[in-house]
Amino acid sequence: MKSRYENELRQLEGVYSAALDENIRPLAEFIEDVMRYPLMTVGSGGSYTAATFATLMHQRFAGKLAKAAYPLEIVRNLTFDHAAIFFSASGGNKDICSAFKHSAETGVSPINAVIMKKGSSLESLANRYSYSKPFCYSNQIYRDGFLAVATLIATSVLLLRAYVSATNSDLEIPETLNDLLSATLPEIDLYDLVSSTKVTNKDYVSVLYSDELRPVAVDLESRFIESALGAVHTSDFRNFGHGRHVWFARNPQETGIIALVSTKDKILADDTLQLIPCPSIFRLDFKGPPELVSLSGLVVGLYVSAAYGRKNGIDPSRPGVGEFGRKLFSLGPKLPRVSSEVLNKRFAILAKTKGSKLLEAPVEEAYEKAMEIFSKAQIRGIVVDYDGTICDKDHRRDKLPKESADAIQQCLTKGIHFGIATGRGESAGRAMRMQIPEELWNKITIGYYNGAIITDLATKGIKEQANTKNQNPIFESVQNALGRRNCEIRSNDHQITIEFESFANQDYETLTIQKLFTTAQYKEIQVVSSDHSIDILLSNQSKLDVVRHLAKLAGCGIDNILRIGDRGIWPGNDYDLLNHKLGLSVDEASRSLTGCWVLAPAGLRGVKATLWYLNNIGYGKSGCTLNLSR
Repeated sequence: MKSRYENELRQLEGVYSAALDENIRPLAEFIEDVMRYPLMTVGSGGSYTAATFATLMHQRFAGKLAKAAYPLEIVRNLTFDHAAIFFSASGGNKDICSAFKHSAETGVSPINAVIMKKGSSLESLANRYSYSKPFCYSNQIYRDGFLAVATLIATSVLLLRAYVSATNSDLEIPETLNDLLSATLPEIDLYDLVSSTKVTNKDYVSVLYSDELRPVAVDLESRFIESALGAVHTSDFRNFGHGRHVWFARNPQETGIIALVSTKDKILADDTLQLIPCPSIFRLDFKGPPELVSLSGLVVGLYVSAAYGRKNGIDPSRPGVGEFGRKLFSLGPKLPRVSSEVLNKRFAILAKTKGSKLLEAPVEEAYEKAMEIFSKAQIRGIVVDYDGTICDKDHRRDKLPKESADAIQQCLTKGIHFGIATGRGESAGRAMRMQIPEELWNKITIGYYNGAIITDLATKGIKEQANTKNQNPIFESVQNALGRRNCEIRSNDHQITIEFESFANQDYETLTIQKLFTTAQYKEIQVVSSDHSIDILLSNQSKLDVVRHLAKLAGCGIDNILRIGDRGIWPGNDYDLLNHKLGLSVDEASRSLTGCWVLAPAGLRGVKATLWYLNNIGYGKSGCTLNLSR
């Protein structure tokens, strides 16, 4: 009778097929954002293997550093300036939930979770933060036993598909699991590949691996210990030569070697294994694209564990867990209780310092002063950015979200003047008119093209005189500078907008464009960026022009206008807008100590932070105040 674990292995073809059929567009869009940053991947057990696989995909496709971490490492060490993805099969353990909460409350962004089950504690937690929309994939075929089998392969397939999609890679993912194995391995019988060798008779195993197969080594170590299959040492082929061989020299009879070799390490593996006096060596040579090798290796690793299970009479899916083990699992990381006041202050300071200890003291003093300024400010008007501030990416092509429309309507009915400063043209106006009552349109000021055209929301069909390549030499210069990059370039008399298919190298692309306009000839031209485009401002316009216009309508000074945006770091398109004592960010904060603060409660970003600001405005006869609760 086959063990449950081996029955799970027989389901893998179906698991692979199901993962290929999942809708990965939302995950791919998130990966596009993540590719701009170094990445921290977090998981425990089999999910740690998935996290390790994710680091390889990130380094290969994004060219950025990536690190896999256990949850306790996250909650005990404060790291900030990176993206984070949390992996969990069930989304129910305390460790992963605590690590996610800690990261969100210290301002890690972008942040998200990949969960192989719907309705979990982690999903509920992640949904508290509007900028984090967890990816939950639920299918009966993804069910695991004690060890991750189906969820590991499904998660890895989903990740590979997402990175391929996000980068428009021409990598072809095989249509079946059998095709994947055939493309990366010589013809083998997976059920007999290890048990036919002497290596399964050894008490200890040294796993030597090529870098593409590092997740396999990580998974074997976890699987062997968690199911008591044996003791495993893991090392890449060169680190083995730096002392790891001493164990083998002292225990030659009890130790076998499993060598996982990619094409690029064939010669190194040949030379290494020839020097080791060991008759019990099981070697697997993989071929093909490294991404497929990594995925194929994970499948093979599952079968290696099955072979050791048969040899030891252990079903890895049911190894037997003692009562003390269940109690250990339920402990959680034991985080100290922290007051909301401390959390919120830390959140604001980290947004400014990016975790630098050198800046903490002056920023802390400036934070207290900023809180005092806001407590006394008399607000007569509000100017907000559009995309990323009152409208998130999911609604960018749709009407304004109802929650944002309701908050704006509340401000207007209380007599406060309201303005929008957007890099967009008429599309932003149309989206707002679809949601806000018509009788309020003429009460809303809107500055299109970063303030180049300022009118009220009731005004439709704003004039957009198109510049073409033949009419505008700047357009041609931009086109030549971008070369063959996949992007769309739109132009009018006010600005040139560039939108990329993938915005992974945003900073590089922005610098490329900025270098075109460094001479005195172009001194009035500005280059700013948002989370989806680069705008070249041709009319010396600024979002501050919307502030000045609204101040005149309100009959007050510009120091009585509250400003809210998301891209507060230069060259972000909200940098000028938020560089003021009443400037509030819902995402990026500049290093300025006199403006552009993130003062929403810890963990709130994007539209949710904007709504918190707007819903905490107190209305009075002489003006409004912003109640920033500590």
